[in-house]
Amino acid sequence: MSALLSDPDNPRFAKWQDYSPPTFHPEVQGGVHAAREALRNAWSRSSRDRMDARACWAAAVEGVWWTMALDDVFETQLGAVYNSARDADRYGQVVGAFRWIRHRHAHEMVSTATAGPARNFFGPHPEPGALFYISPSIRWKRSGEVHSEHDRQPKLRPLYDAHVGGRPIGSTLESAWTWFDRVISACGLEGPSTSEDPSVLT
Repeated sequence: MSALLSDPDNPRFAKWQDYSPPTFHPEVQGGVHAAREALRNAWSRSSRDRMDARACWAAAVEGVWWTMALDDVFETQLGAVYNSARDADRYGQVVGAFRWIRHRHAHEMVSTATAGPARNFFGPHPEPGALFYISPSIRWKRSGEVHSEHDRQPKLRPLYDAHVGGRPIGSTLESAWTWFDRVISACGLEGPSTSEDPSVLT
């Protein structure tokens, strides 16, 4: 199978080794760019709302959905070459691992992330007894912490725990963003034409 080779100077750019990707239909290409932008927006909102755990999680769930939509498109367009490259890449492995959690969101509507309270601790001198609190970043739960009564993909649990479970939401969405930047650049998909009028969809 062909490998996806990253640019050593910029991990967001890559090229295929011994593989020429097919031409994407213009509407599919436009959809890829729109979904990529939607993923970026979800990641941005999850970072902006990190002090509001519910809002952060809601944005991240949307980001997972866009990630899986993009993953499905590239799997359809590129087939086994894409799957092989994704499963061998540290950024791509996060994308593959998202499939398990996406099914929890879509089919069971369960809470899949956790945040707050960390252990309080007392500060050193010169203010002995001063109480401090550190709020941890919101993180995806590990698979064993997620209610999954109707889990039809238990084989994906180890992949999820290895690459997503227990990790901060923001870092996993960033990994997905990086992976798709690499695939898009390797496929030679030019950026979409944009309009200064936000009411125009291109």
